[in-house]
Amino acid sequence: MLPSPSPLLDRSKCLGVRLQGKPAAPPLLLKLHRYTGYTIGAIILGRTLLGVPLLSPPLTAARCLRHSRAHDPLQDAGWYLRRTFDASAHPLHRADFELVAASLKYWPYLFYPYYVVFACSGLYHLVYGFSQACSTLFHRSPFRRGGPFFYTLVGAASIGIVSALLAFGGVYFPVHIEKLDAIHATYEKQLPAFLIPWKKKV
Repeated sequence: MLPSPSPLLDRSKCLGVRLQGKPAAPPLLLKLHRYTGYTIGAIILGRTLLGVPLLSPPLTAARCLRHSRAHDPLQDAGWYLRRTFDASAHPLHRADFELVAASLKYWPYLFYPYYVVFACSGLYHLVYGFSQACSTLFHRSPFRRGGPFFYTLVGAASIGIVSALLAFGGVYFPVHIEKLDAIHATYEKQLPAFLIPWKKKV
């Protein structure tokens, strides 16, 4: 009778770590977890450092830094919250989904894939990472990675994300964007004319 494989060896193969000789190849689900993490990190880093104008033009990391140098740092948190949630602030600073709806309306071929990749990467990374963390910290997970519940949860939530984006984009029903004039004025100052679709319709 052949001896059963060592539990430590099985665990090292699952995590893709080196015990001896060549490193064990990580399984596909673990690779996806890593790649989705890289995707999320790249998007957040690029969005924070570059301040991509189509996503949220008024508030970028550079502008926050300039404000911090010119004001009392202890007041920065309150300043940021006022800019984000105060109804009297600039309309594009308020926290809502109108910028999402506008981006899907005017640049659907760019932002539908962007939002789907960003949101679904975050979803998969969270679900897999939660299960992995529970296994590491508590030696058991509420569900098995790669099991029926895992695929059902990820699949159903991904469908929900796509459906929500279609709703924001006005596919199911008309979407009224109250601050459309402010969005137009902001983008007209920051983008060249050939990237502004409403200019072409005039």
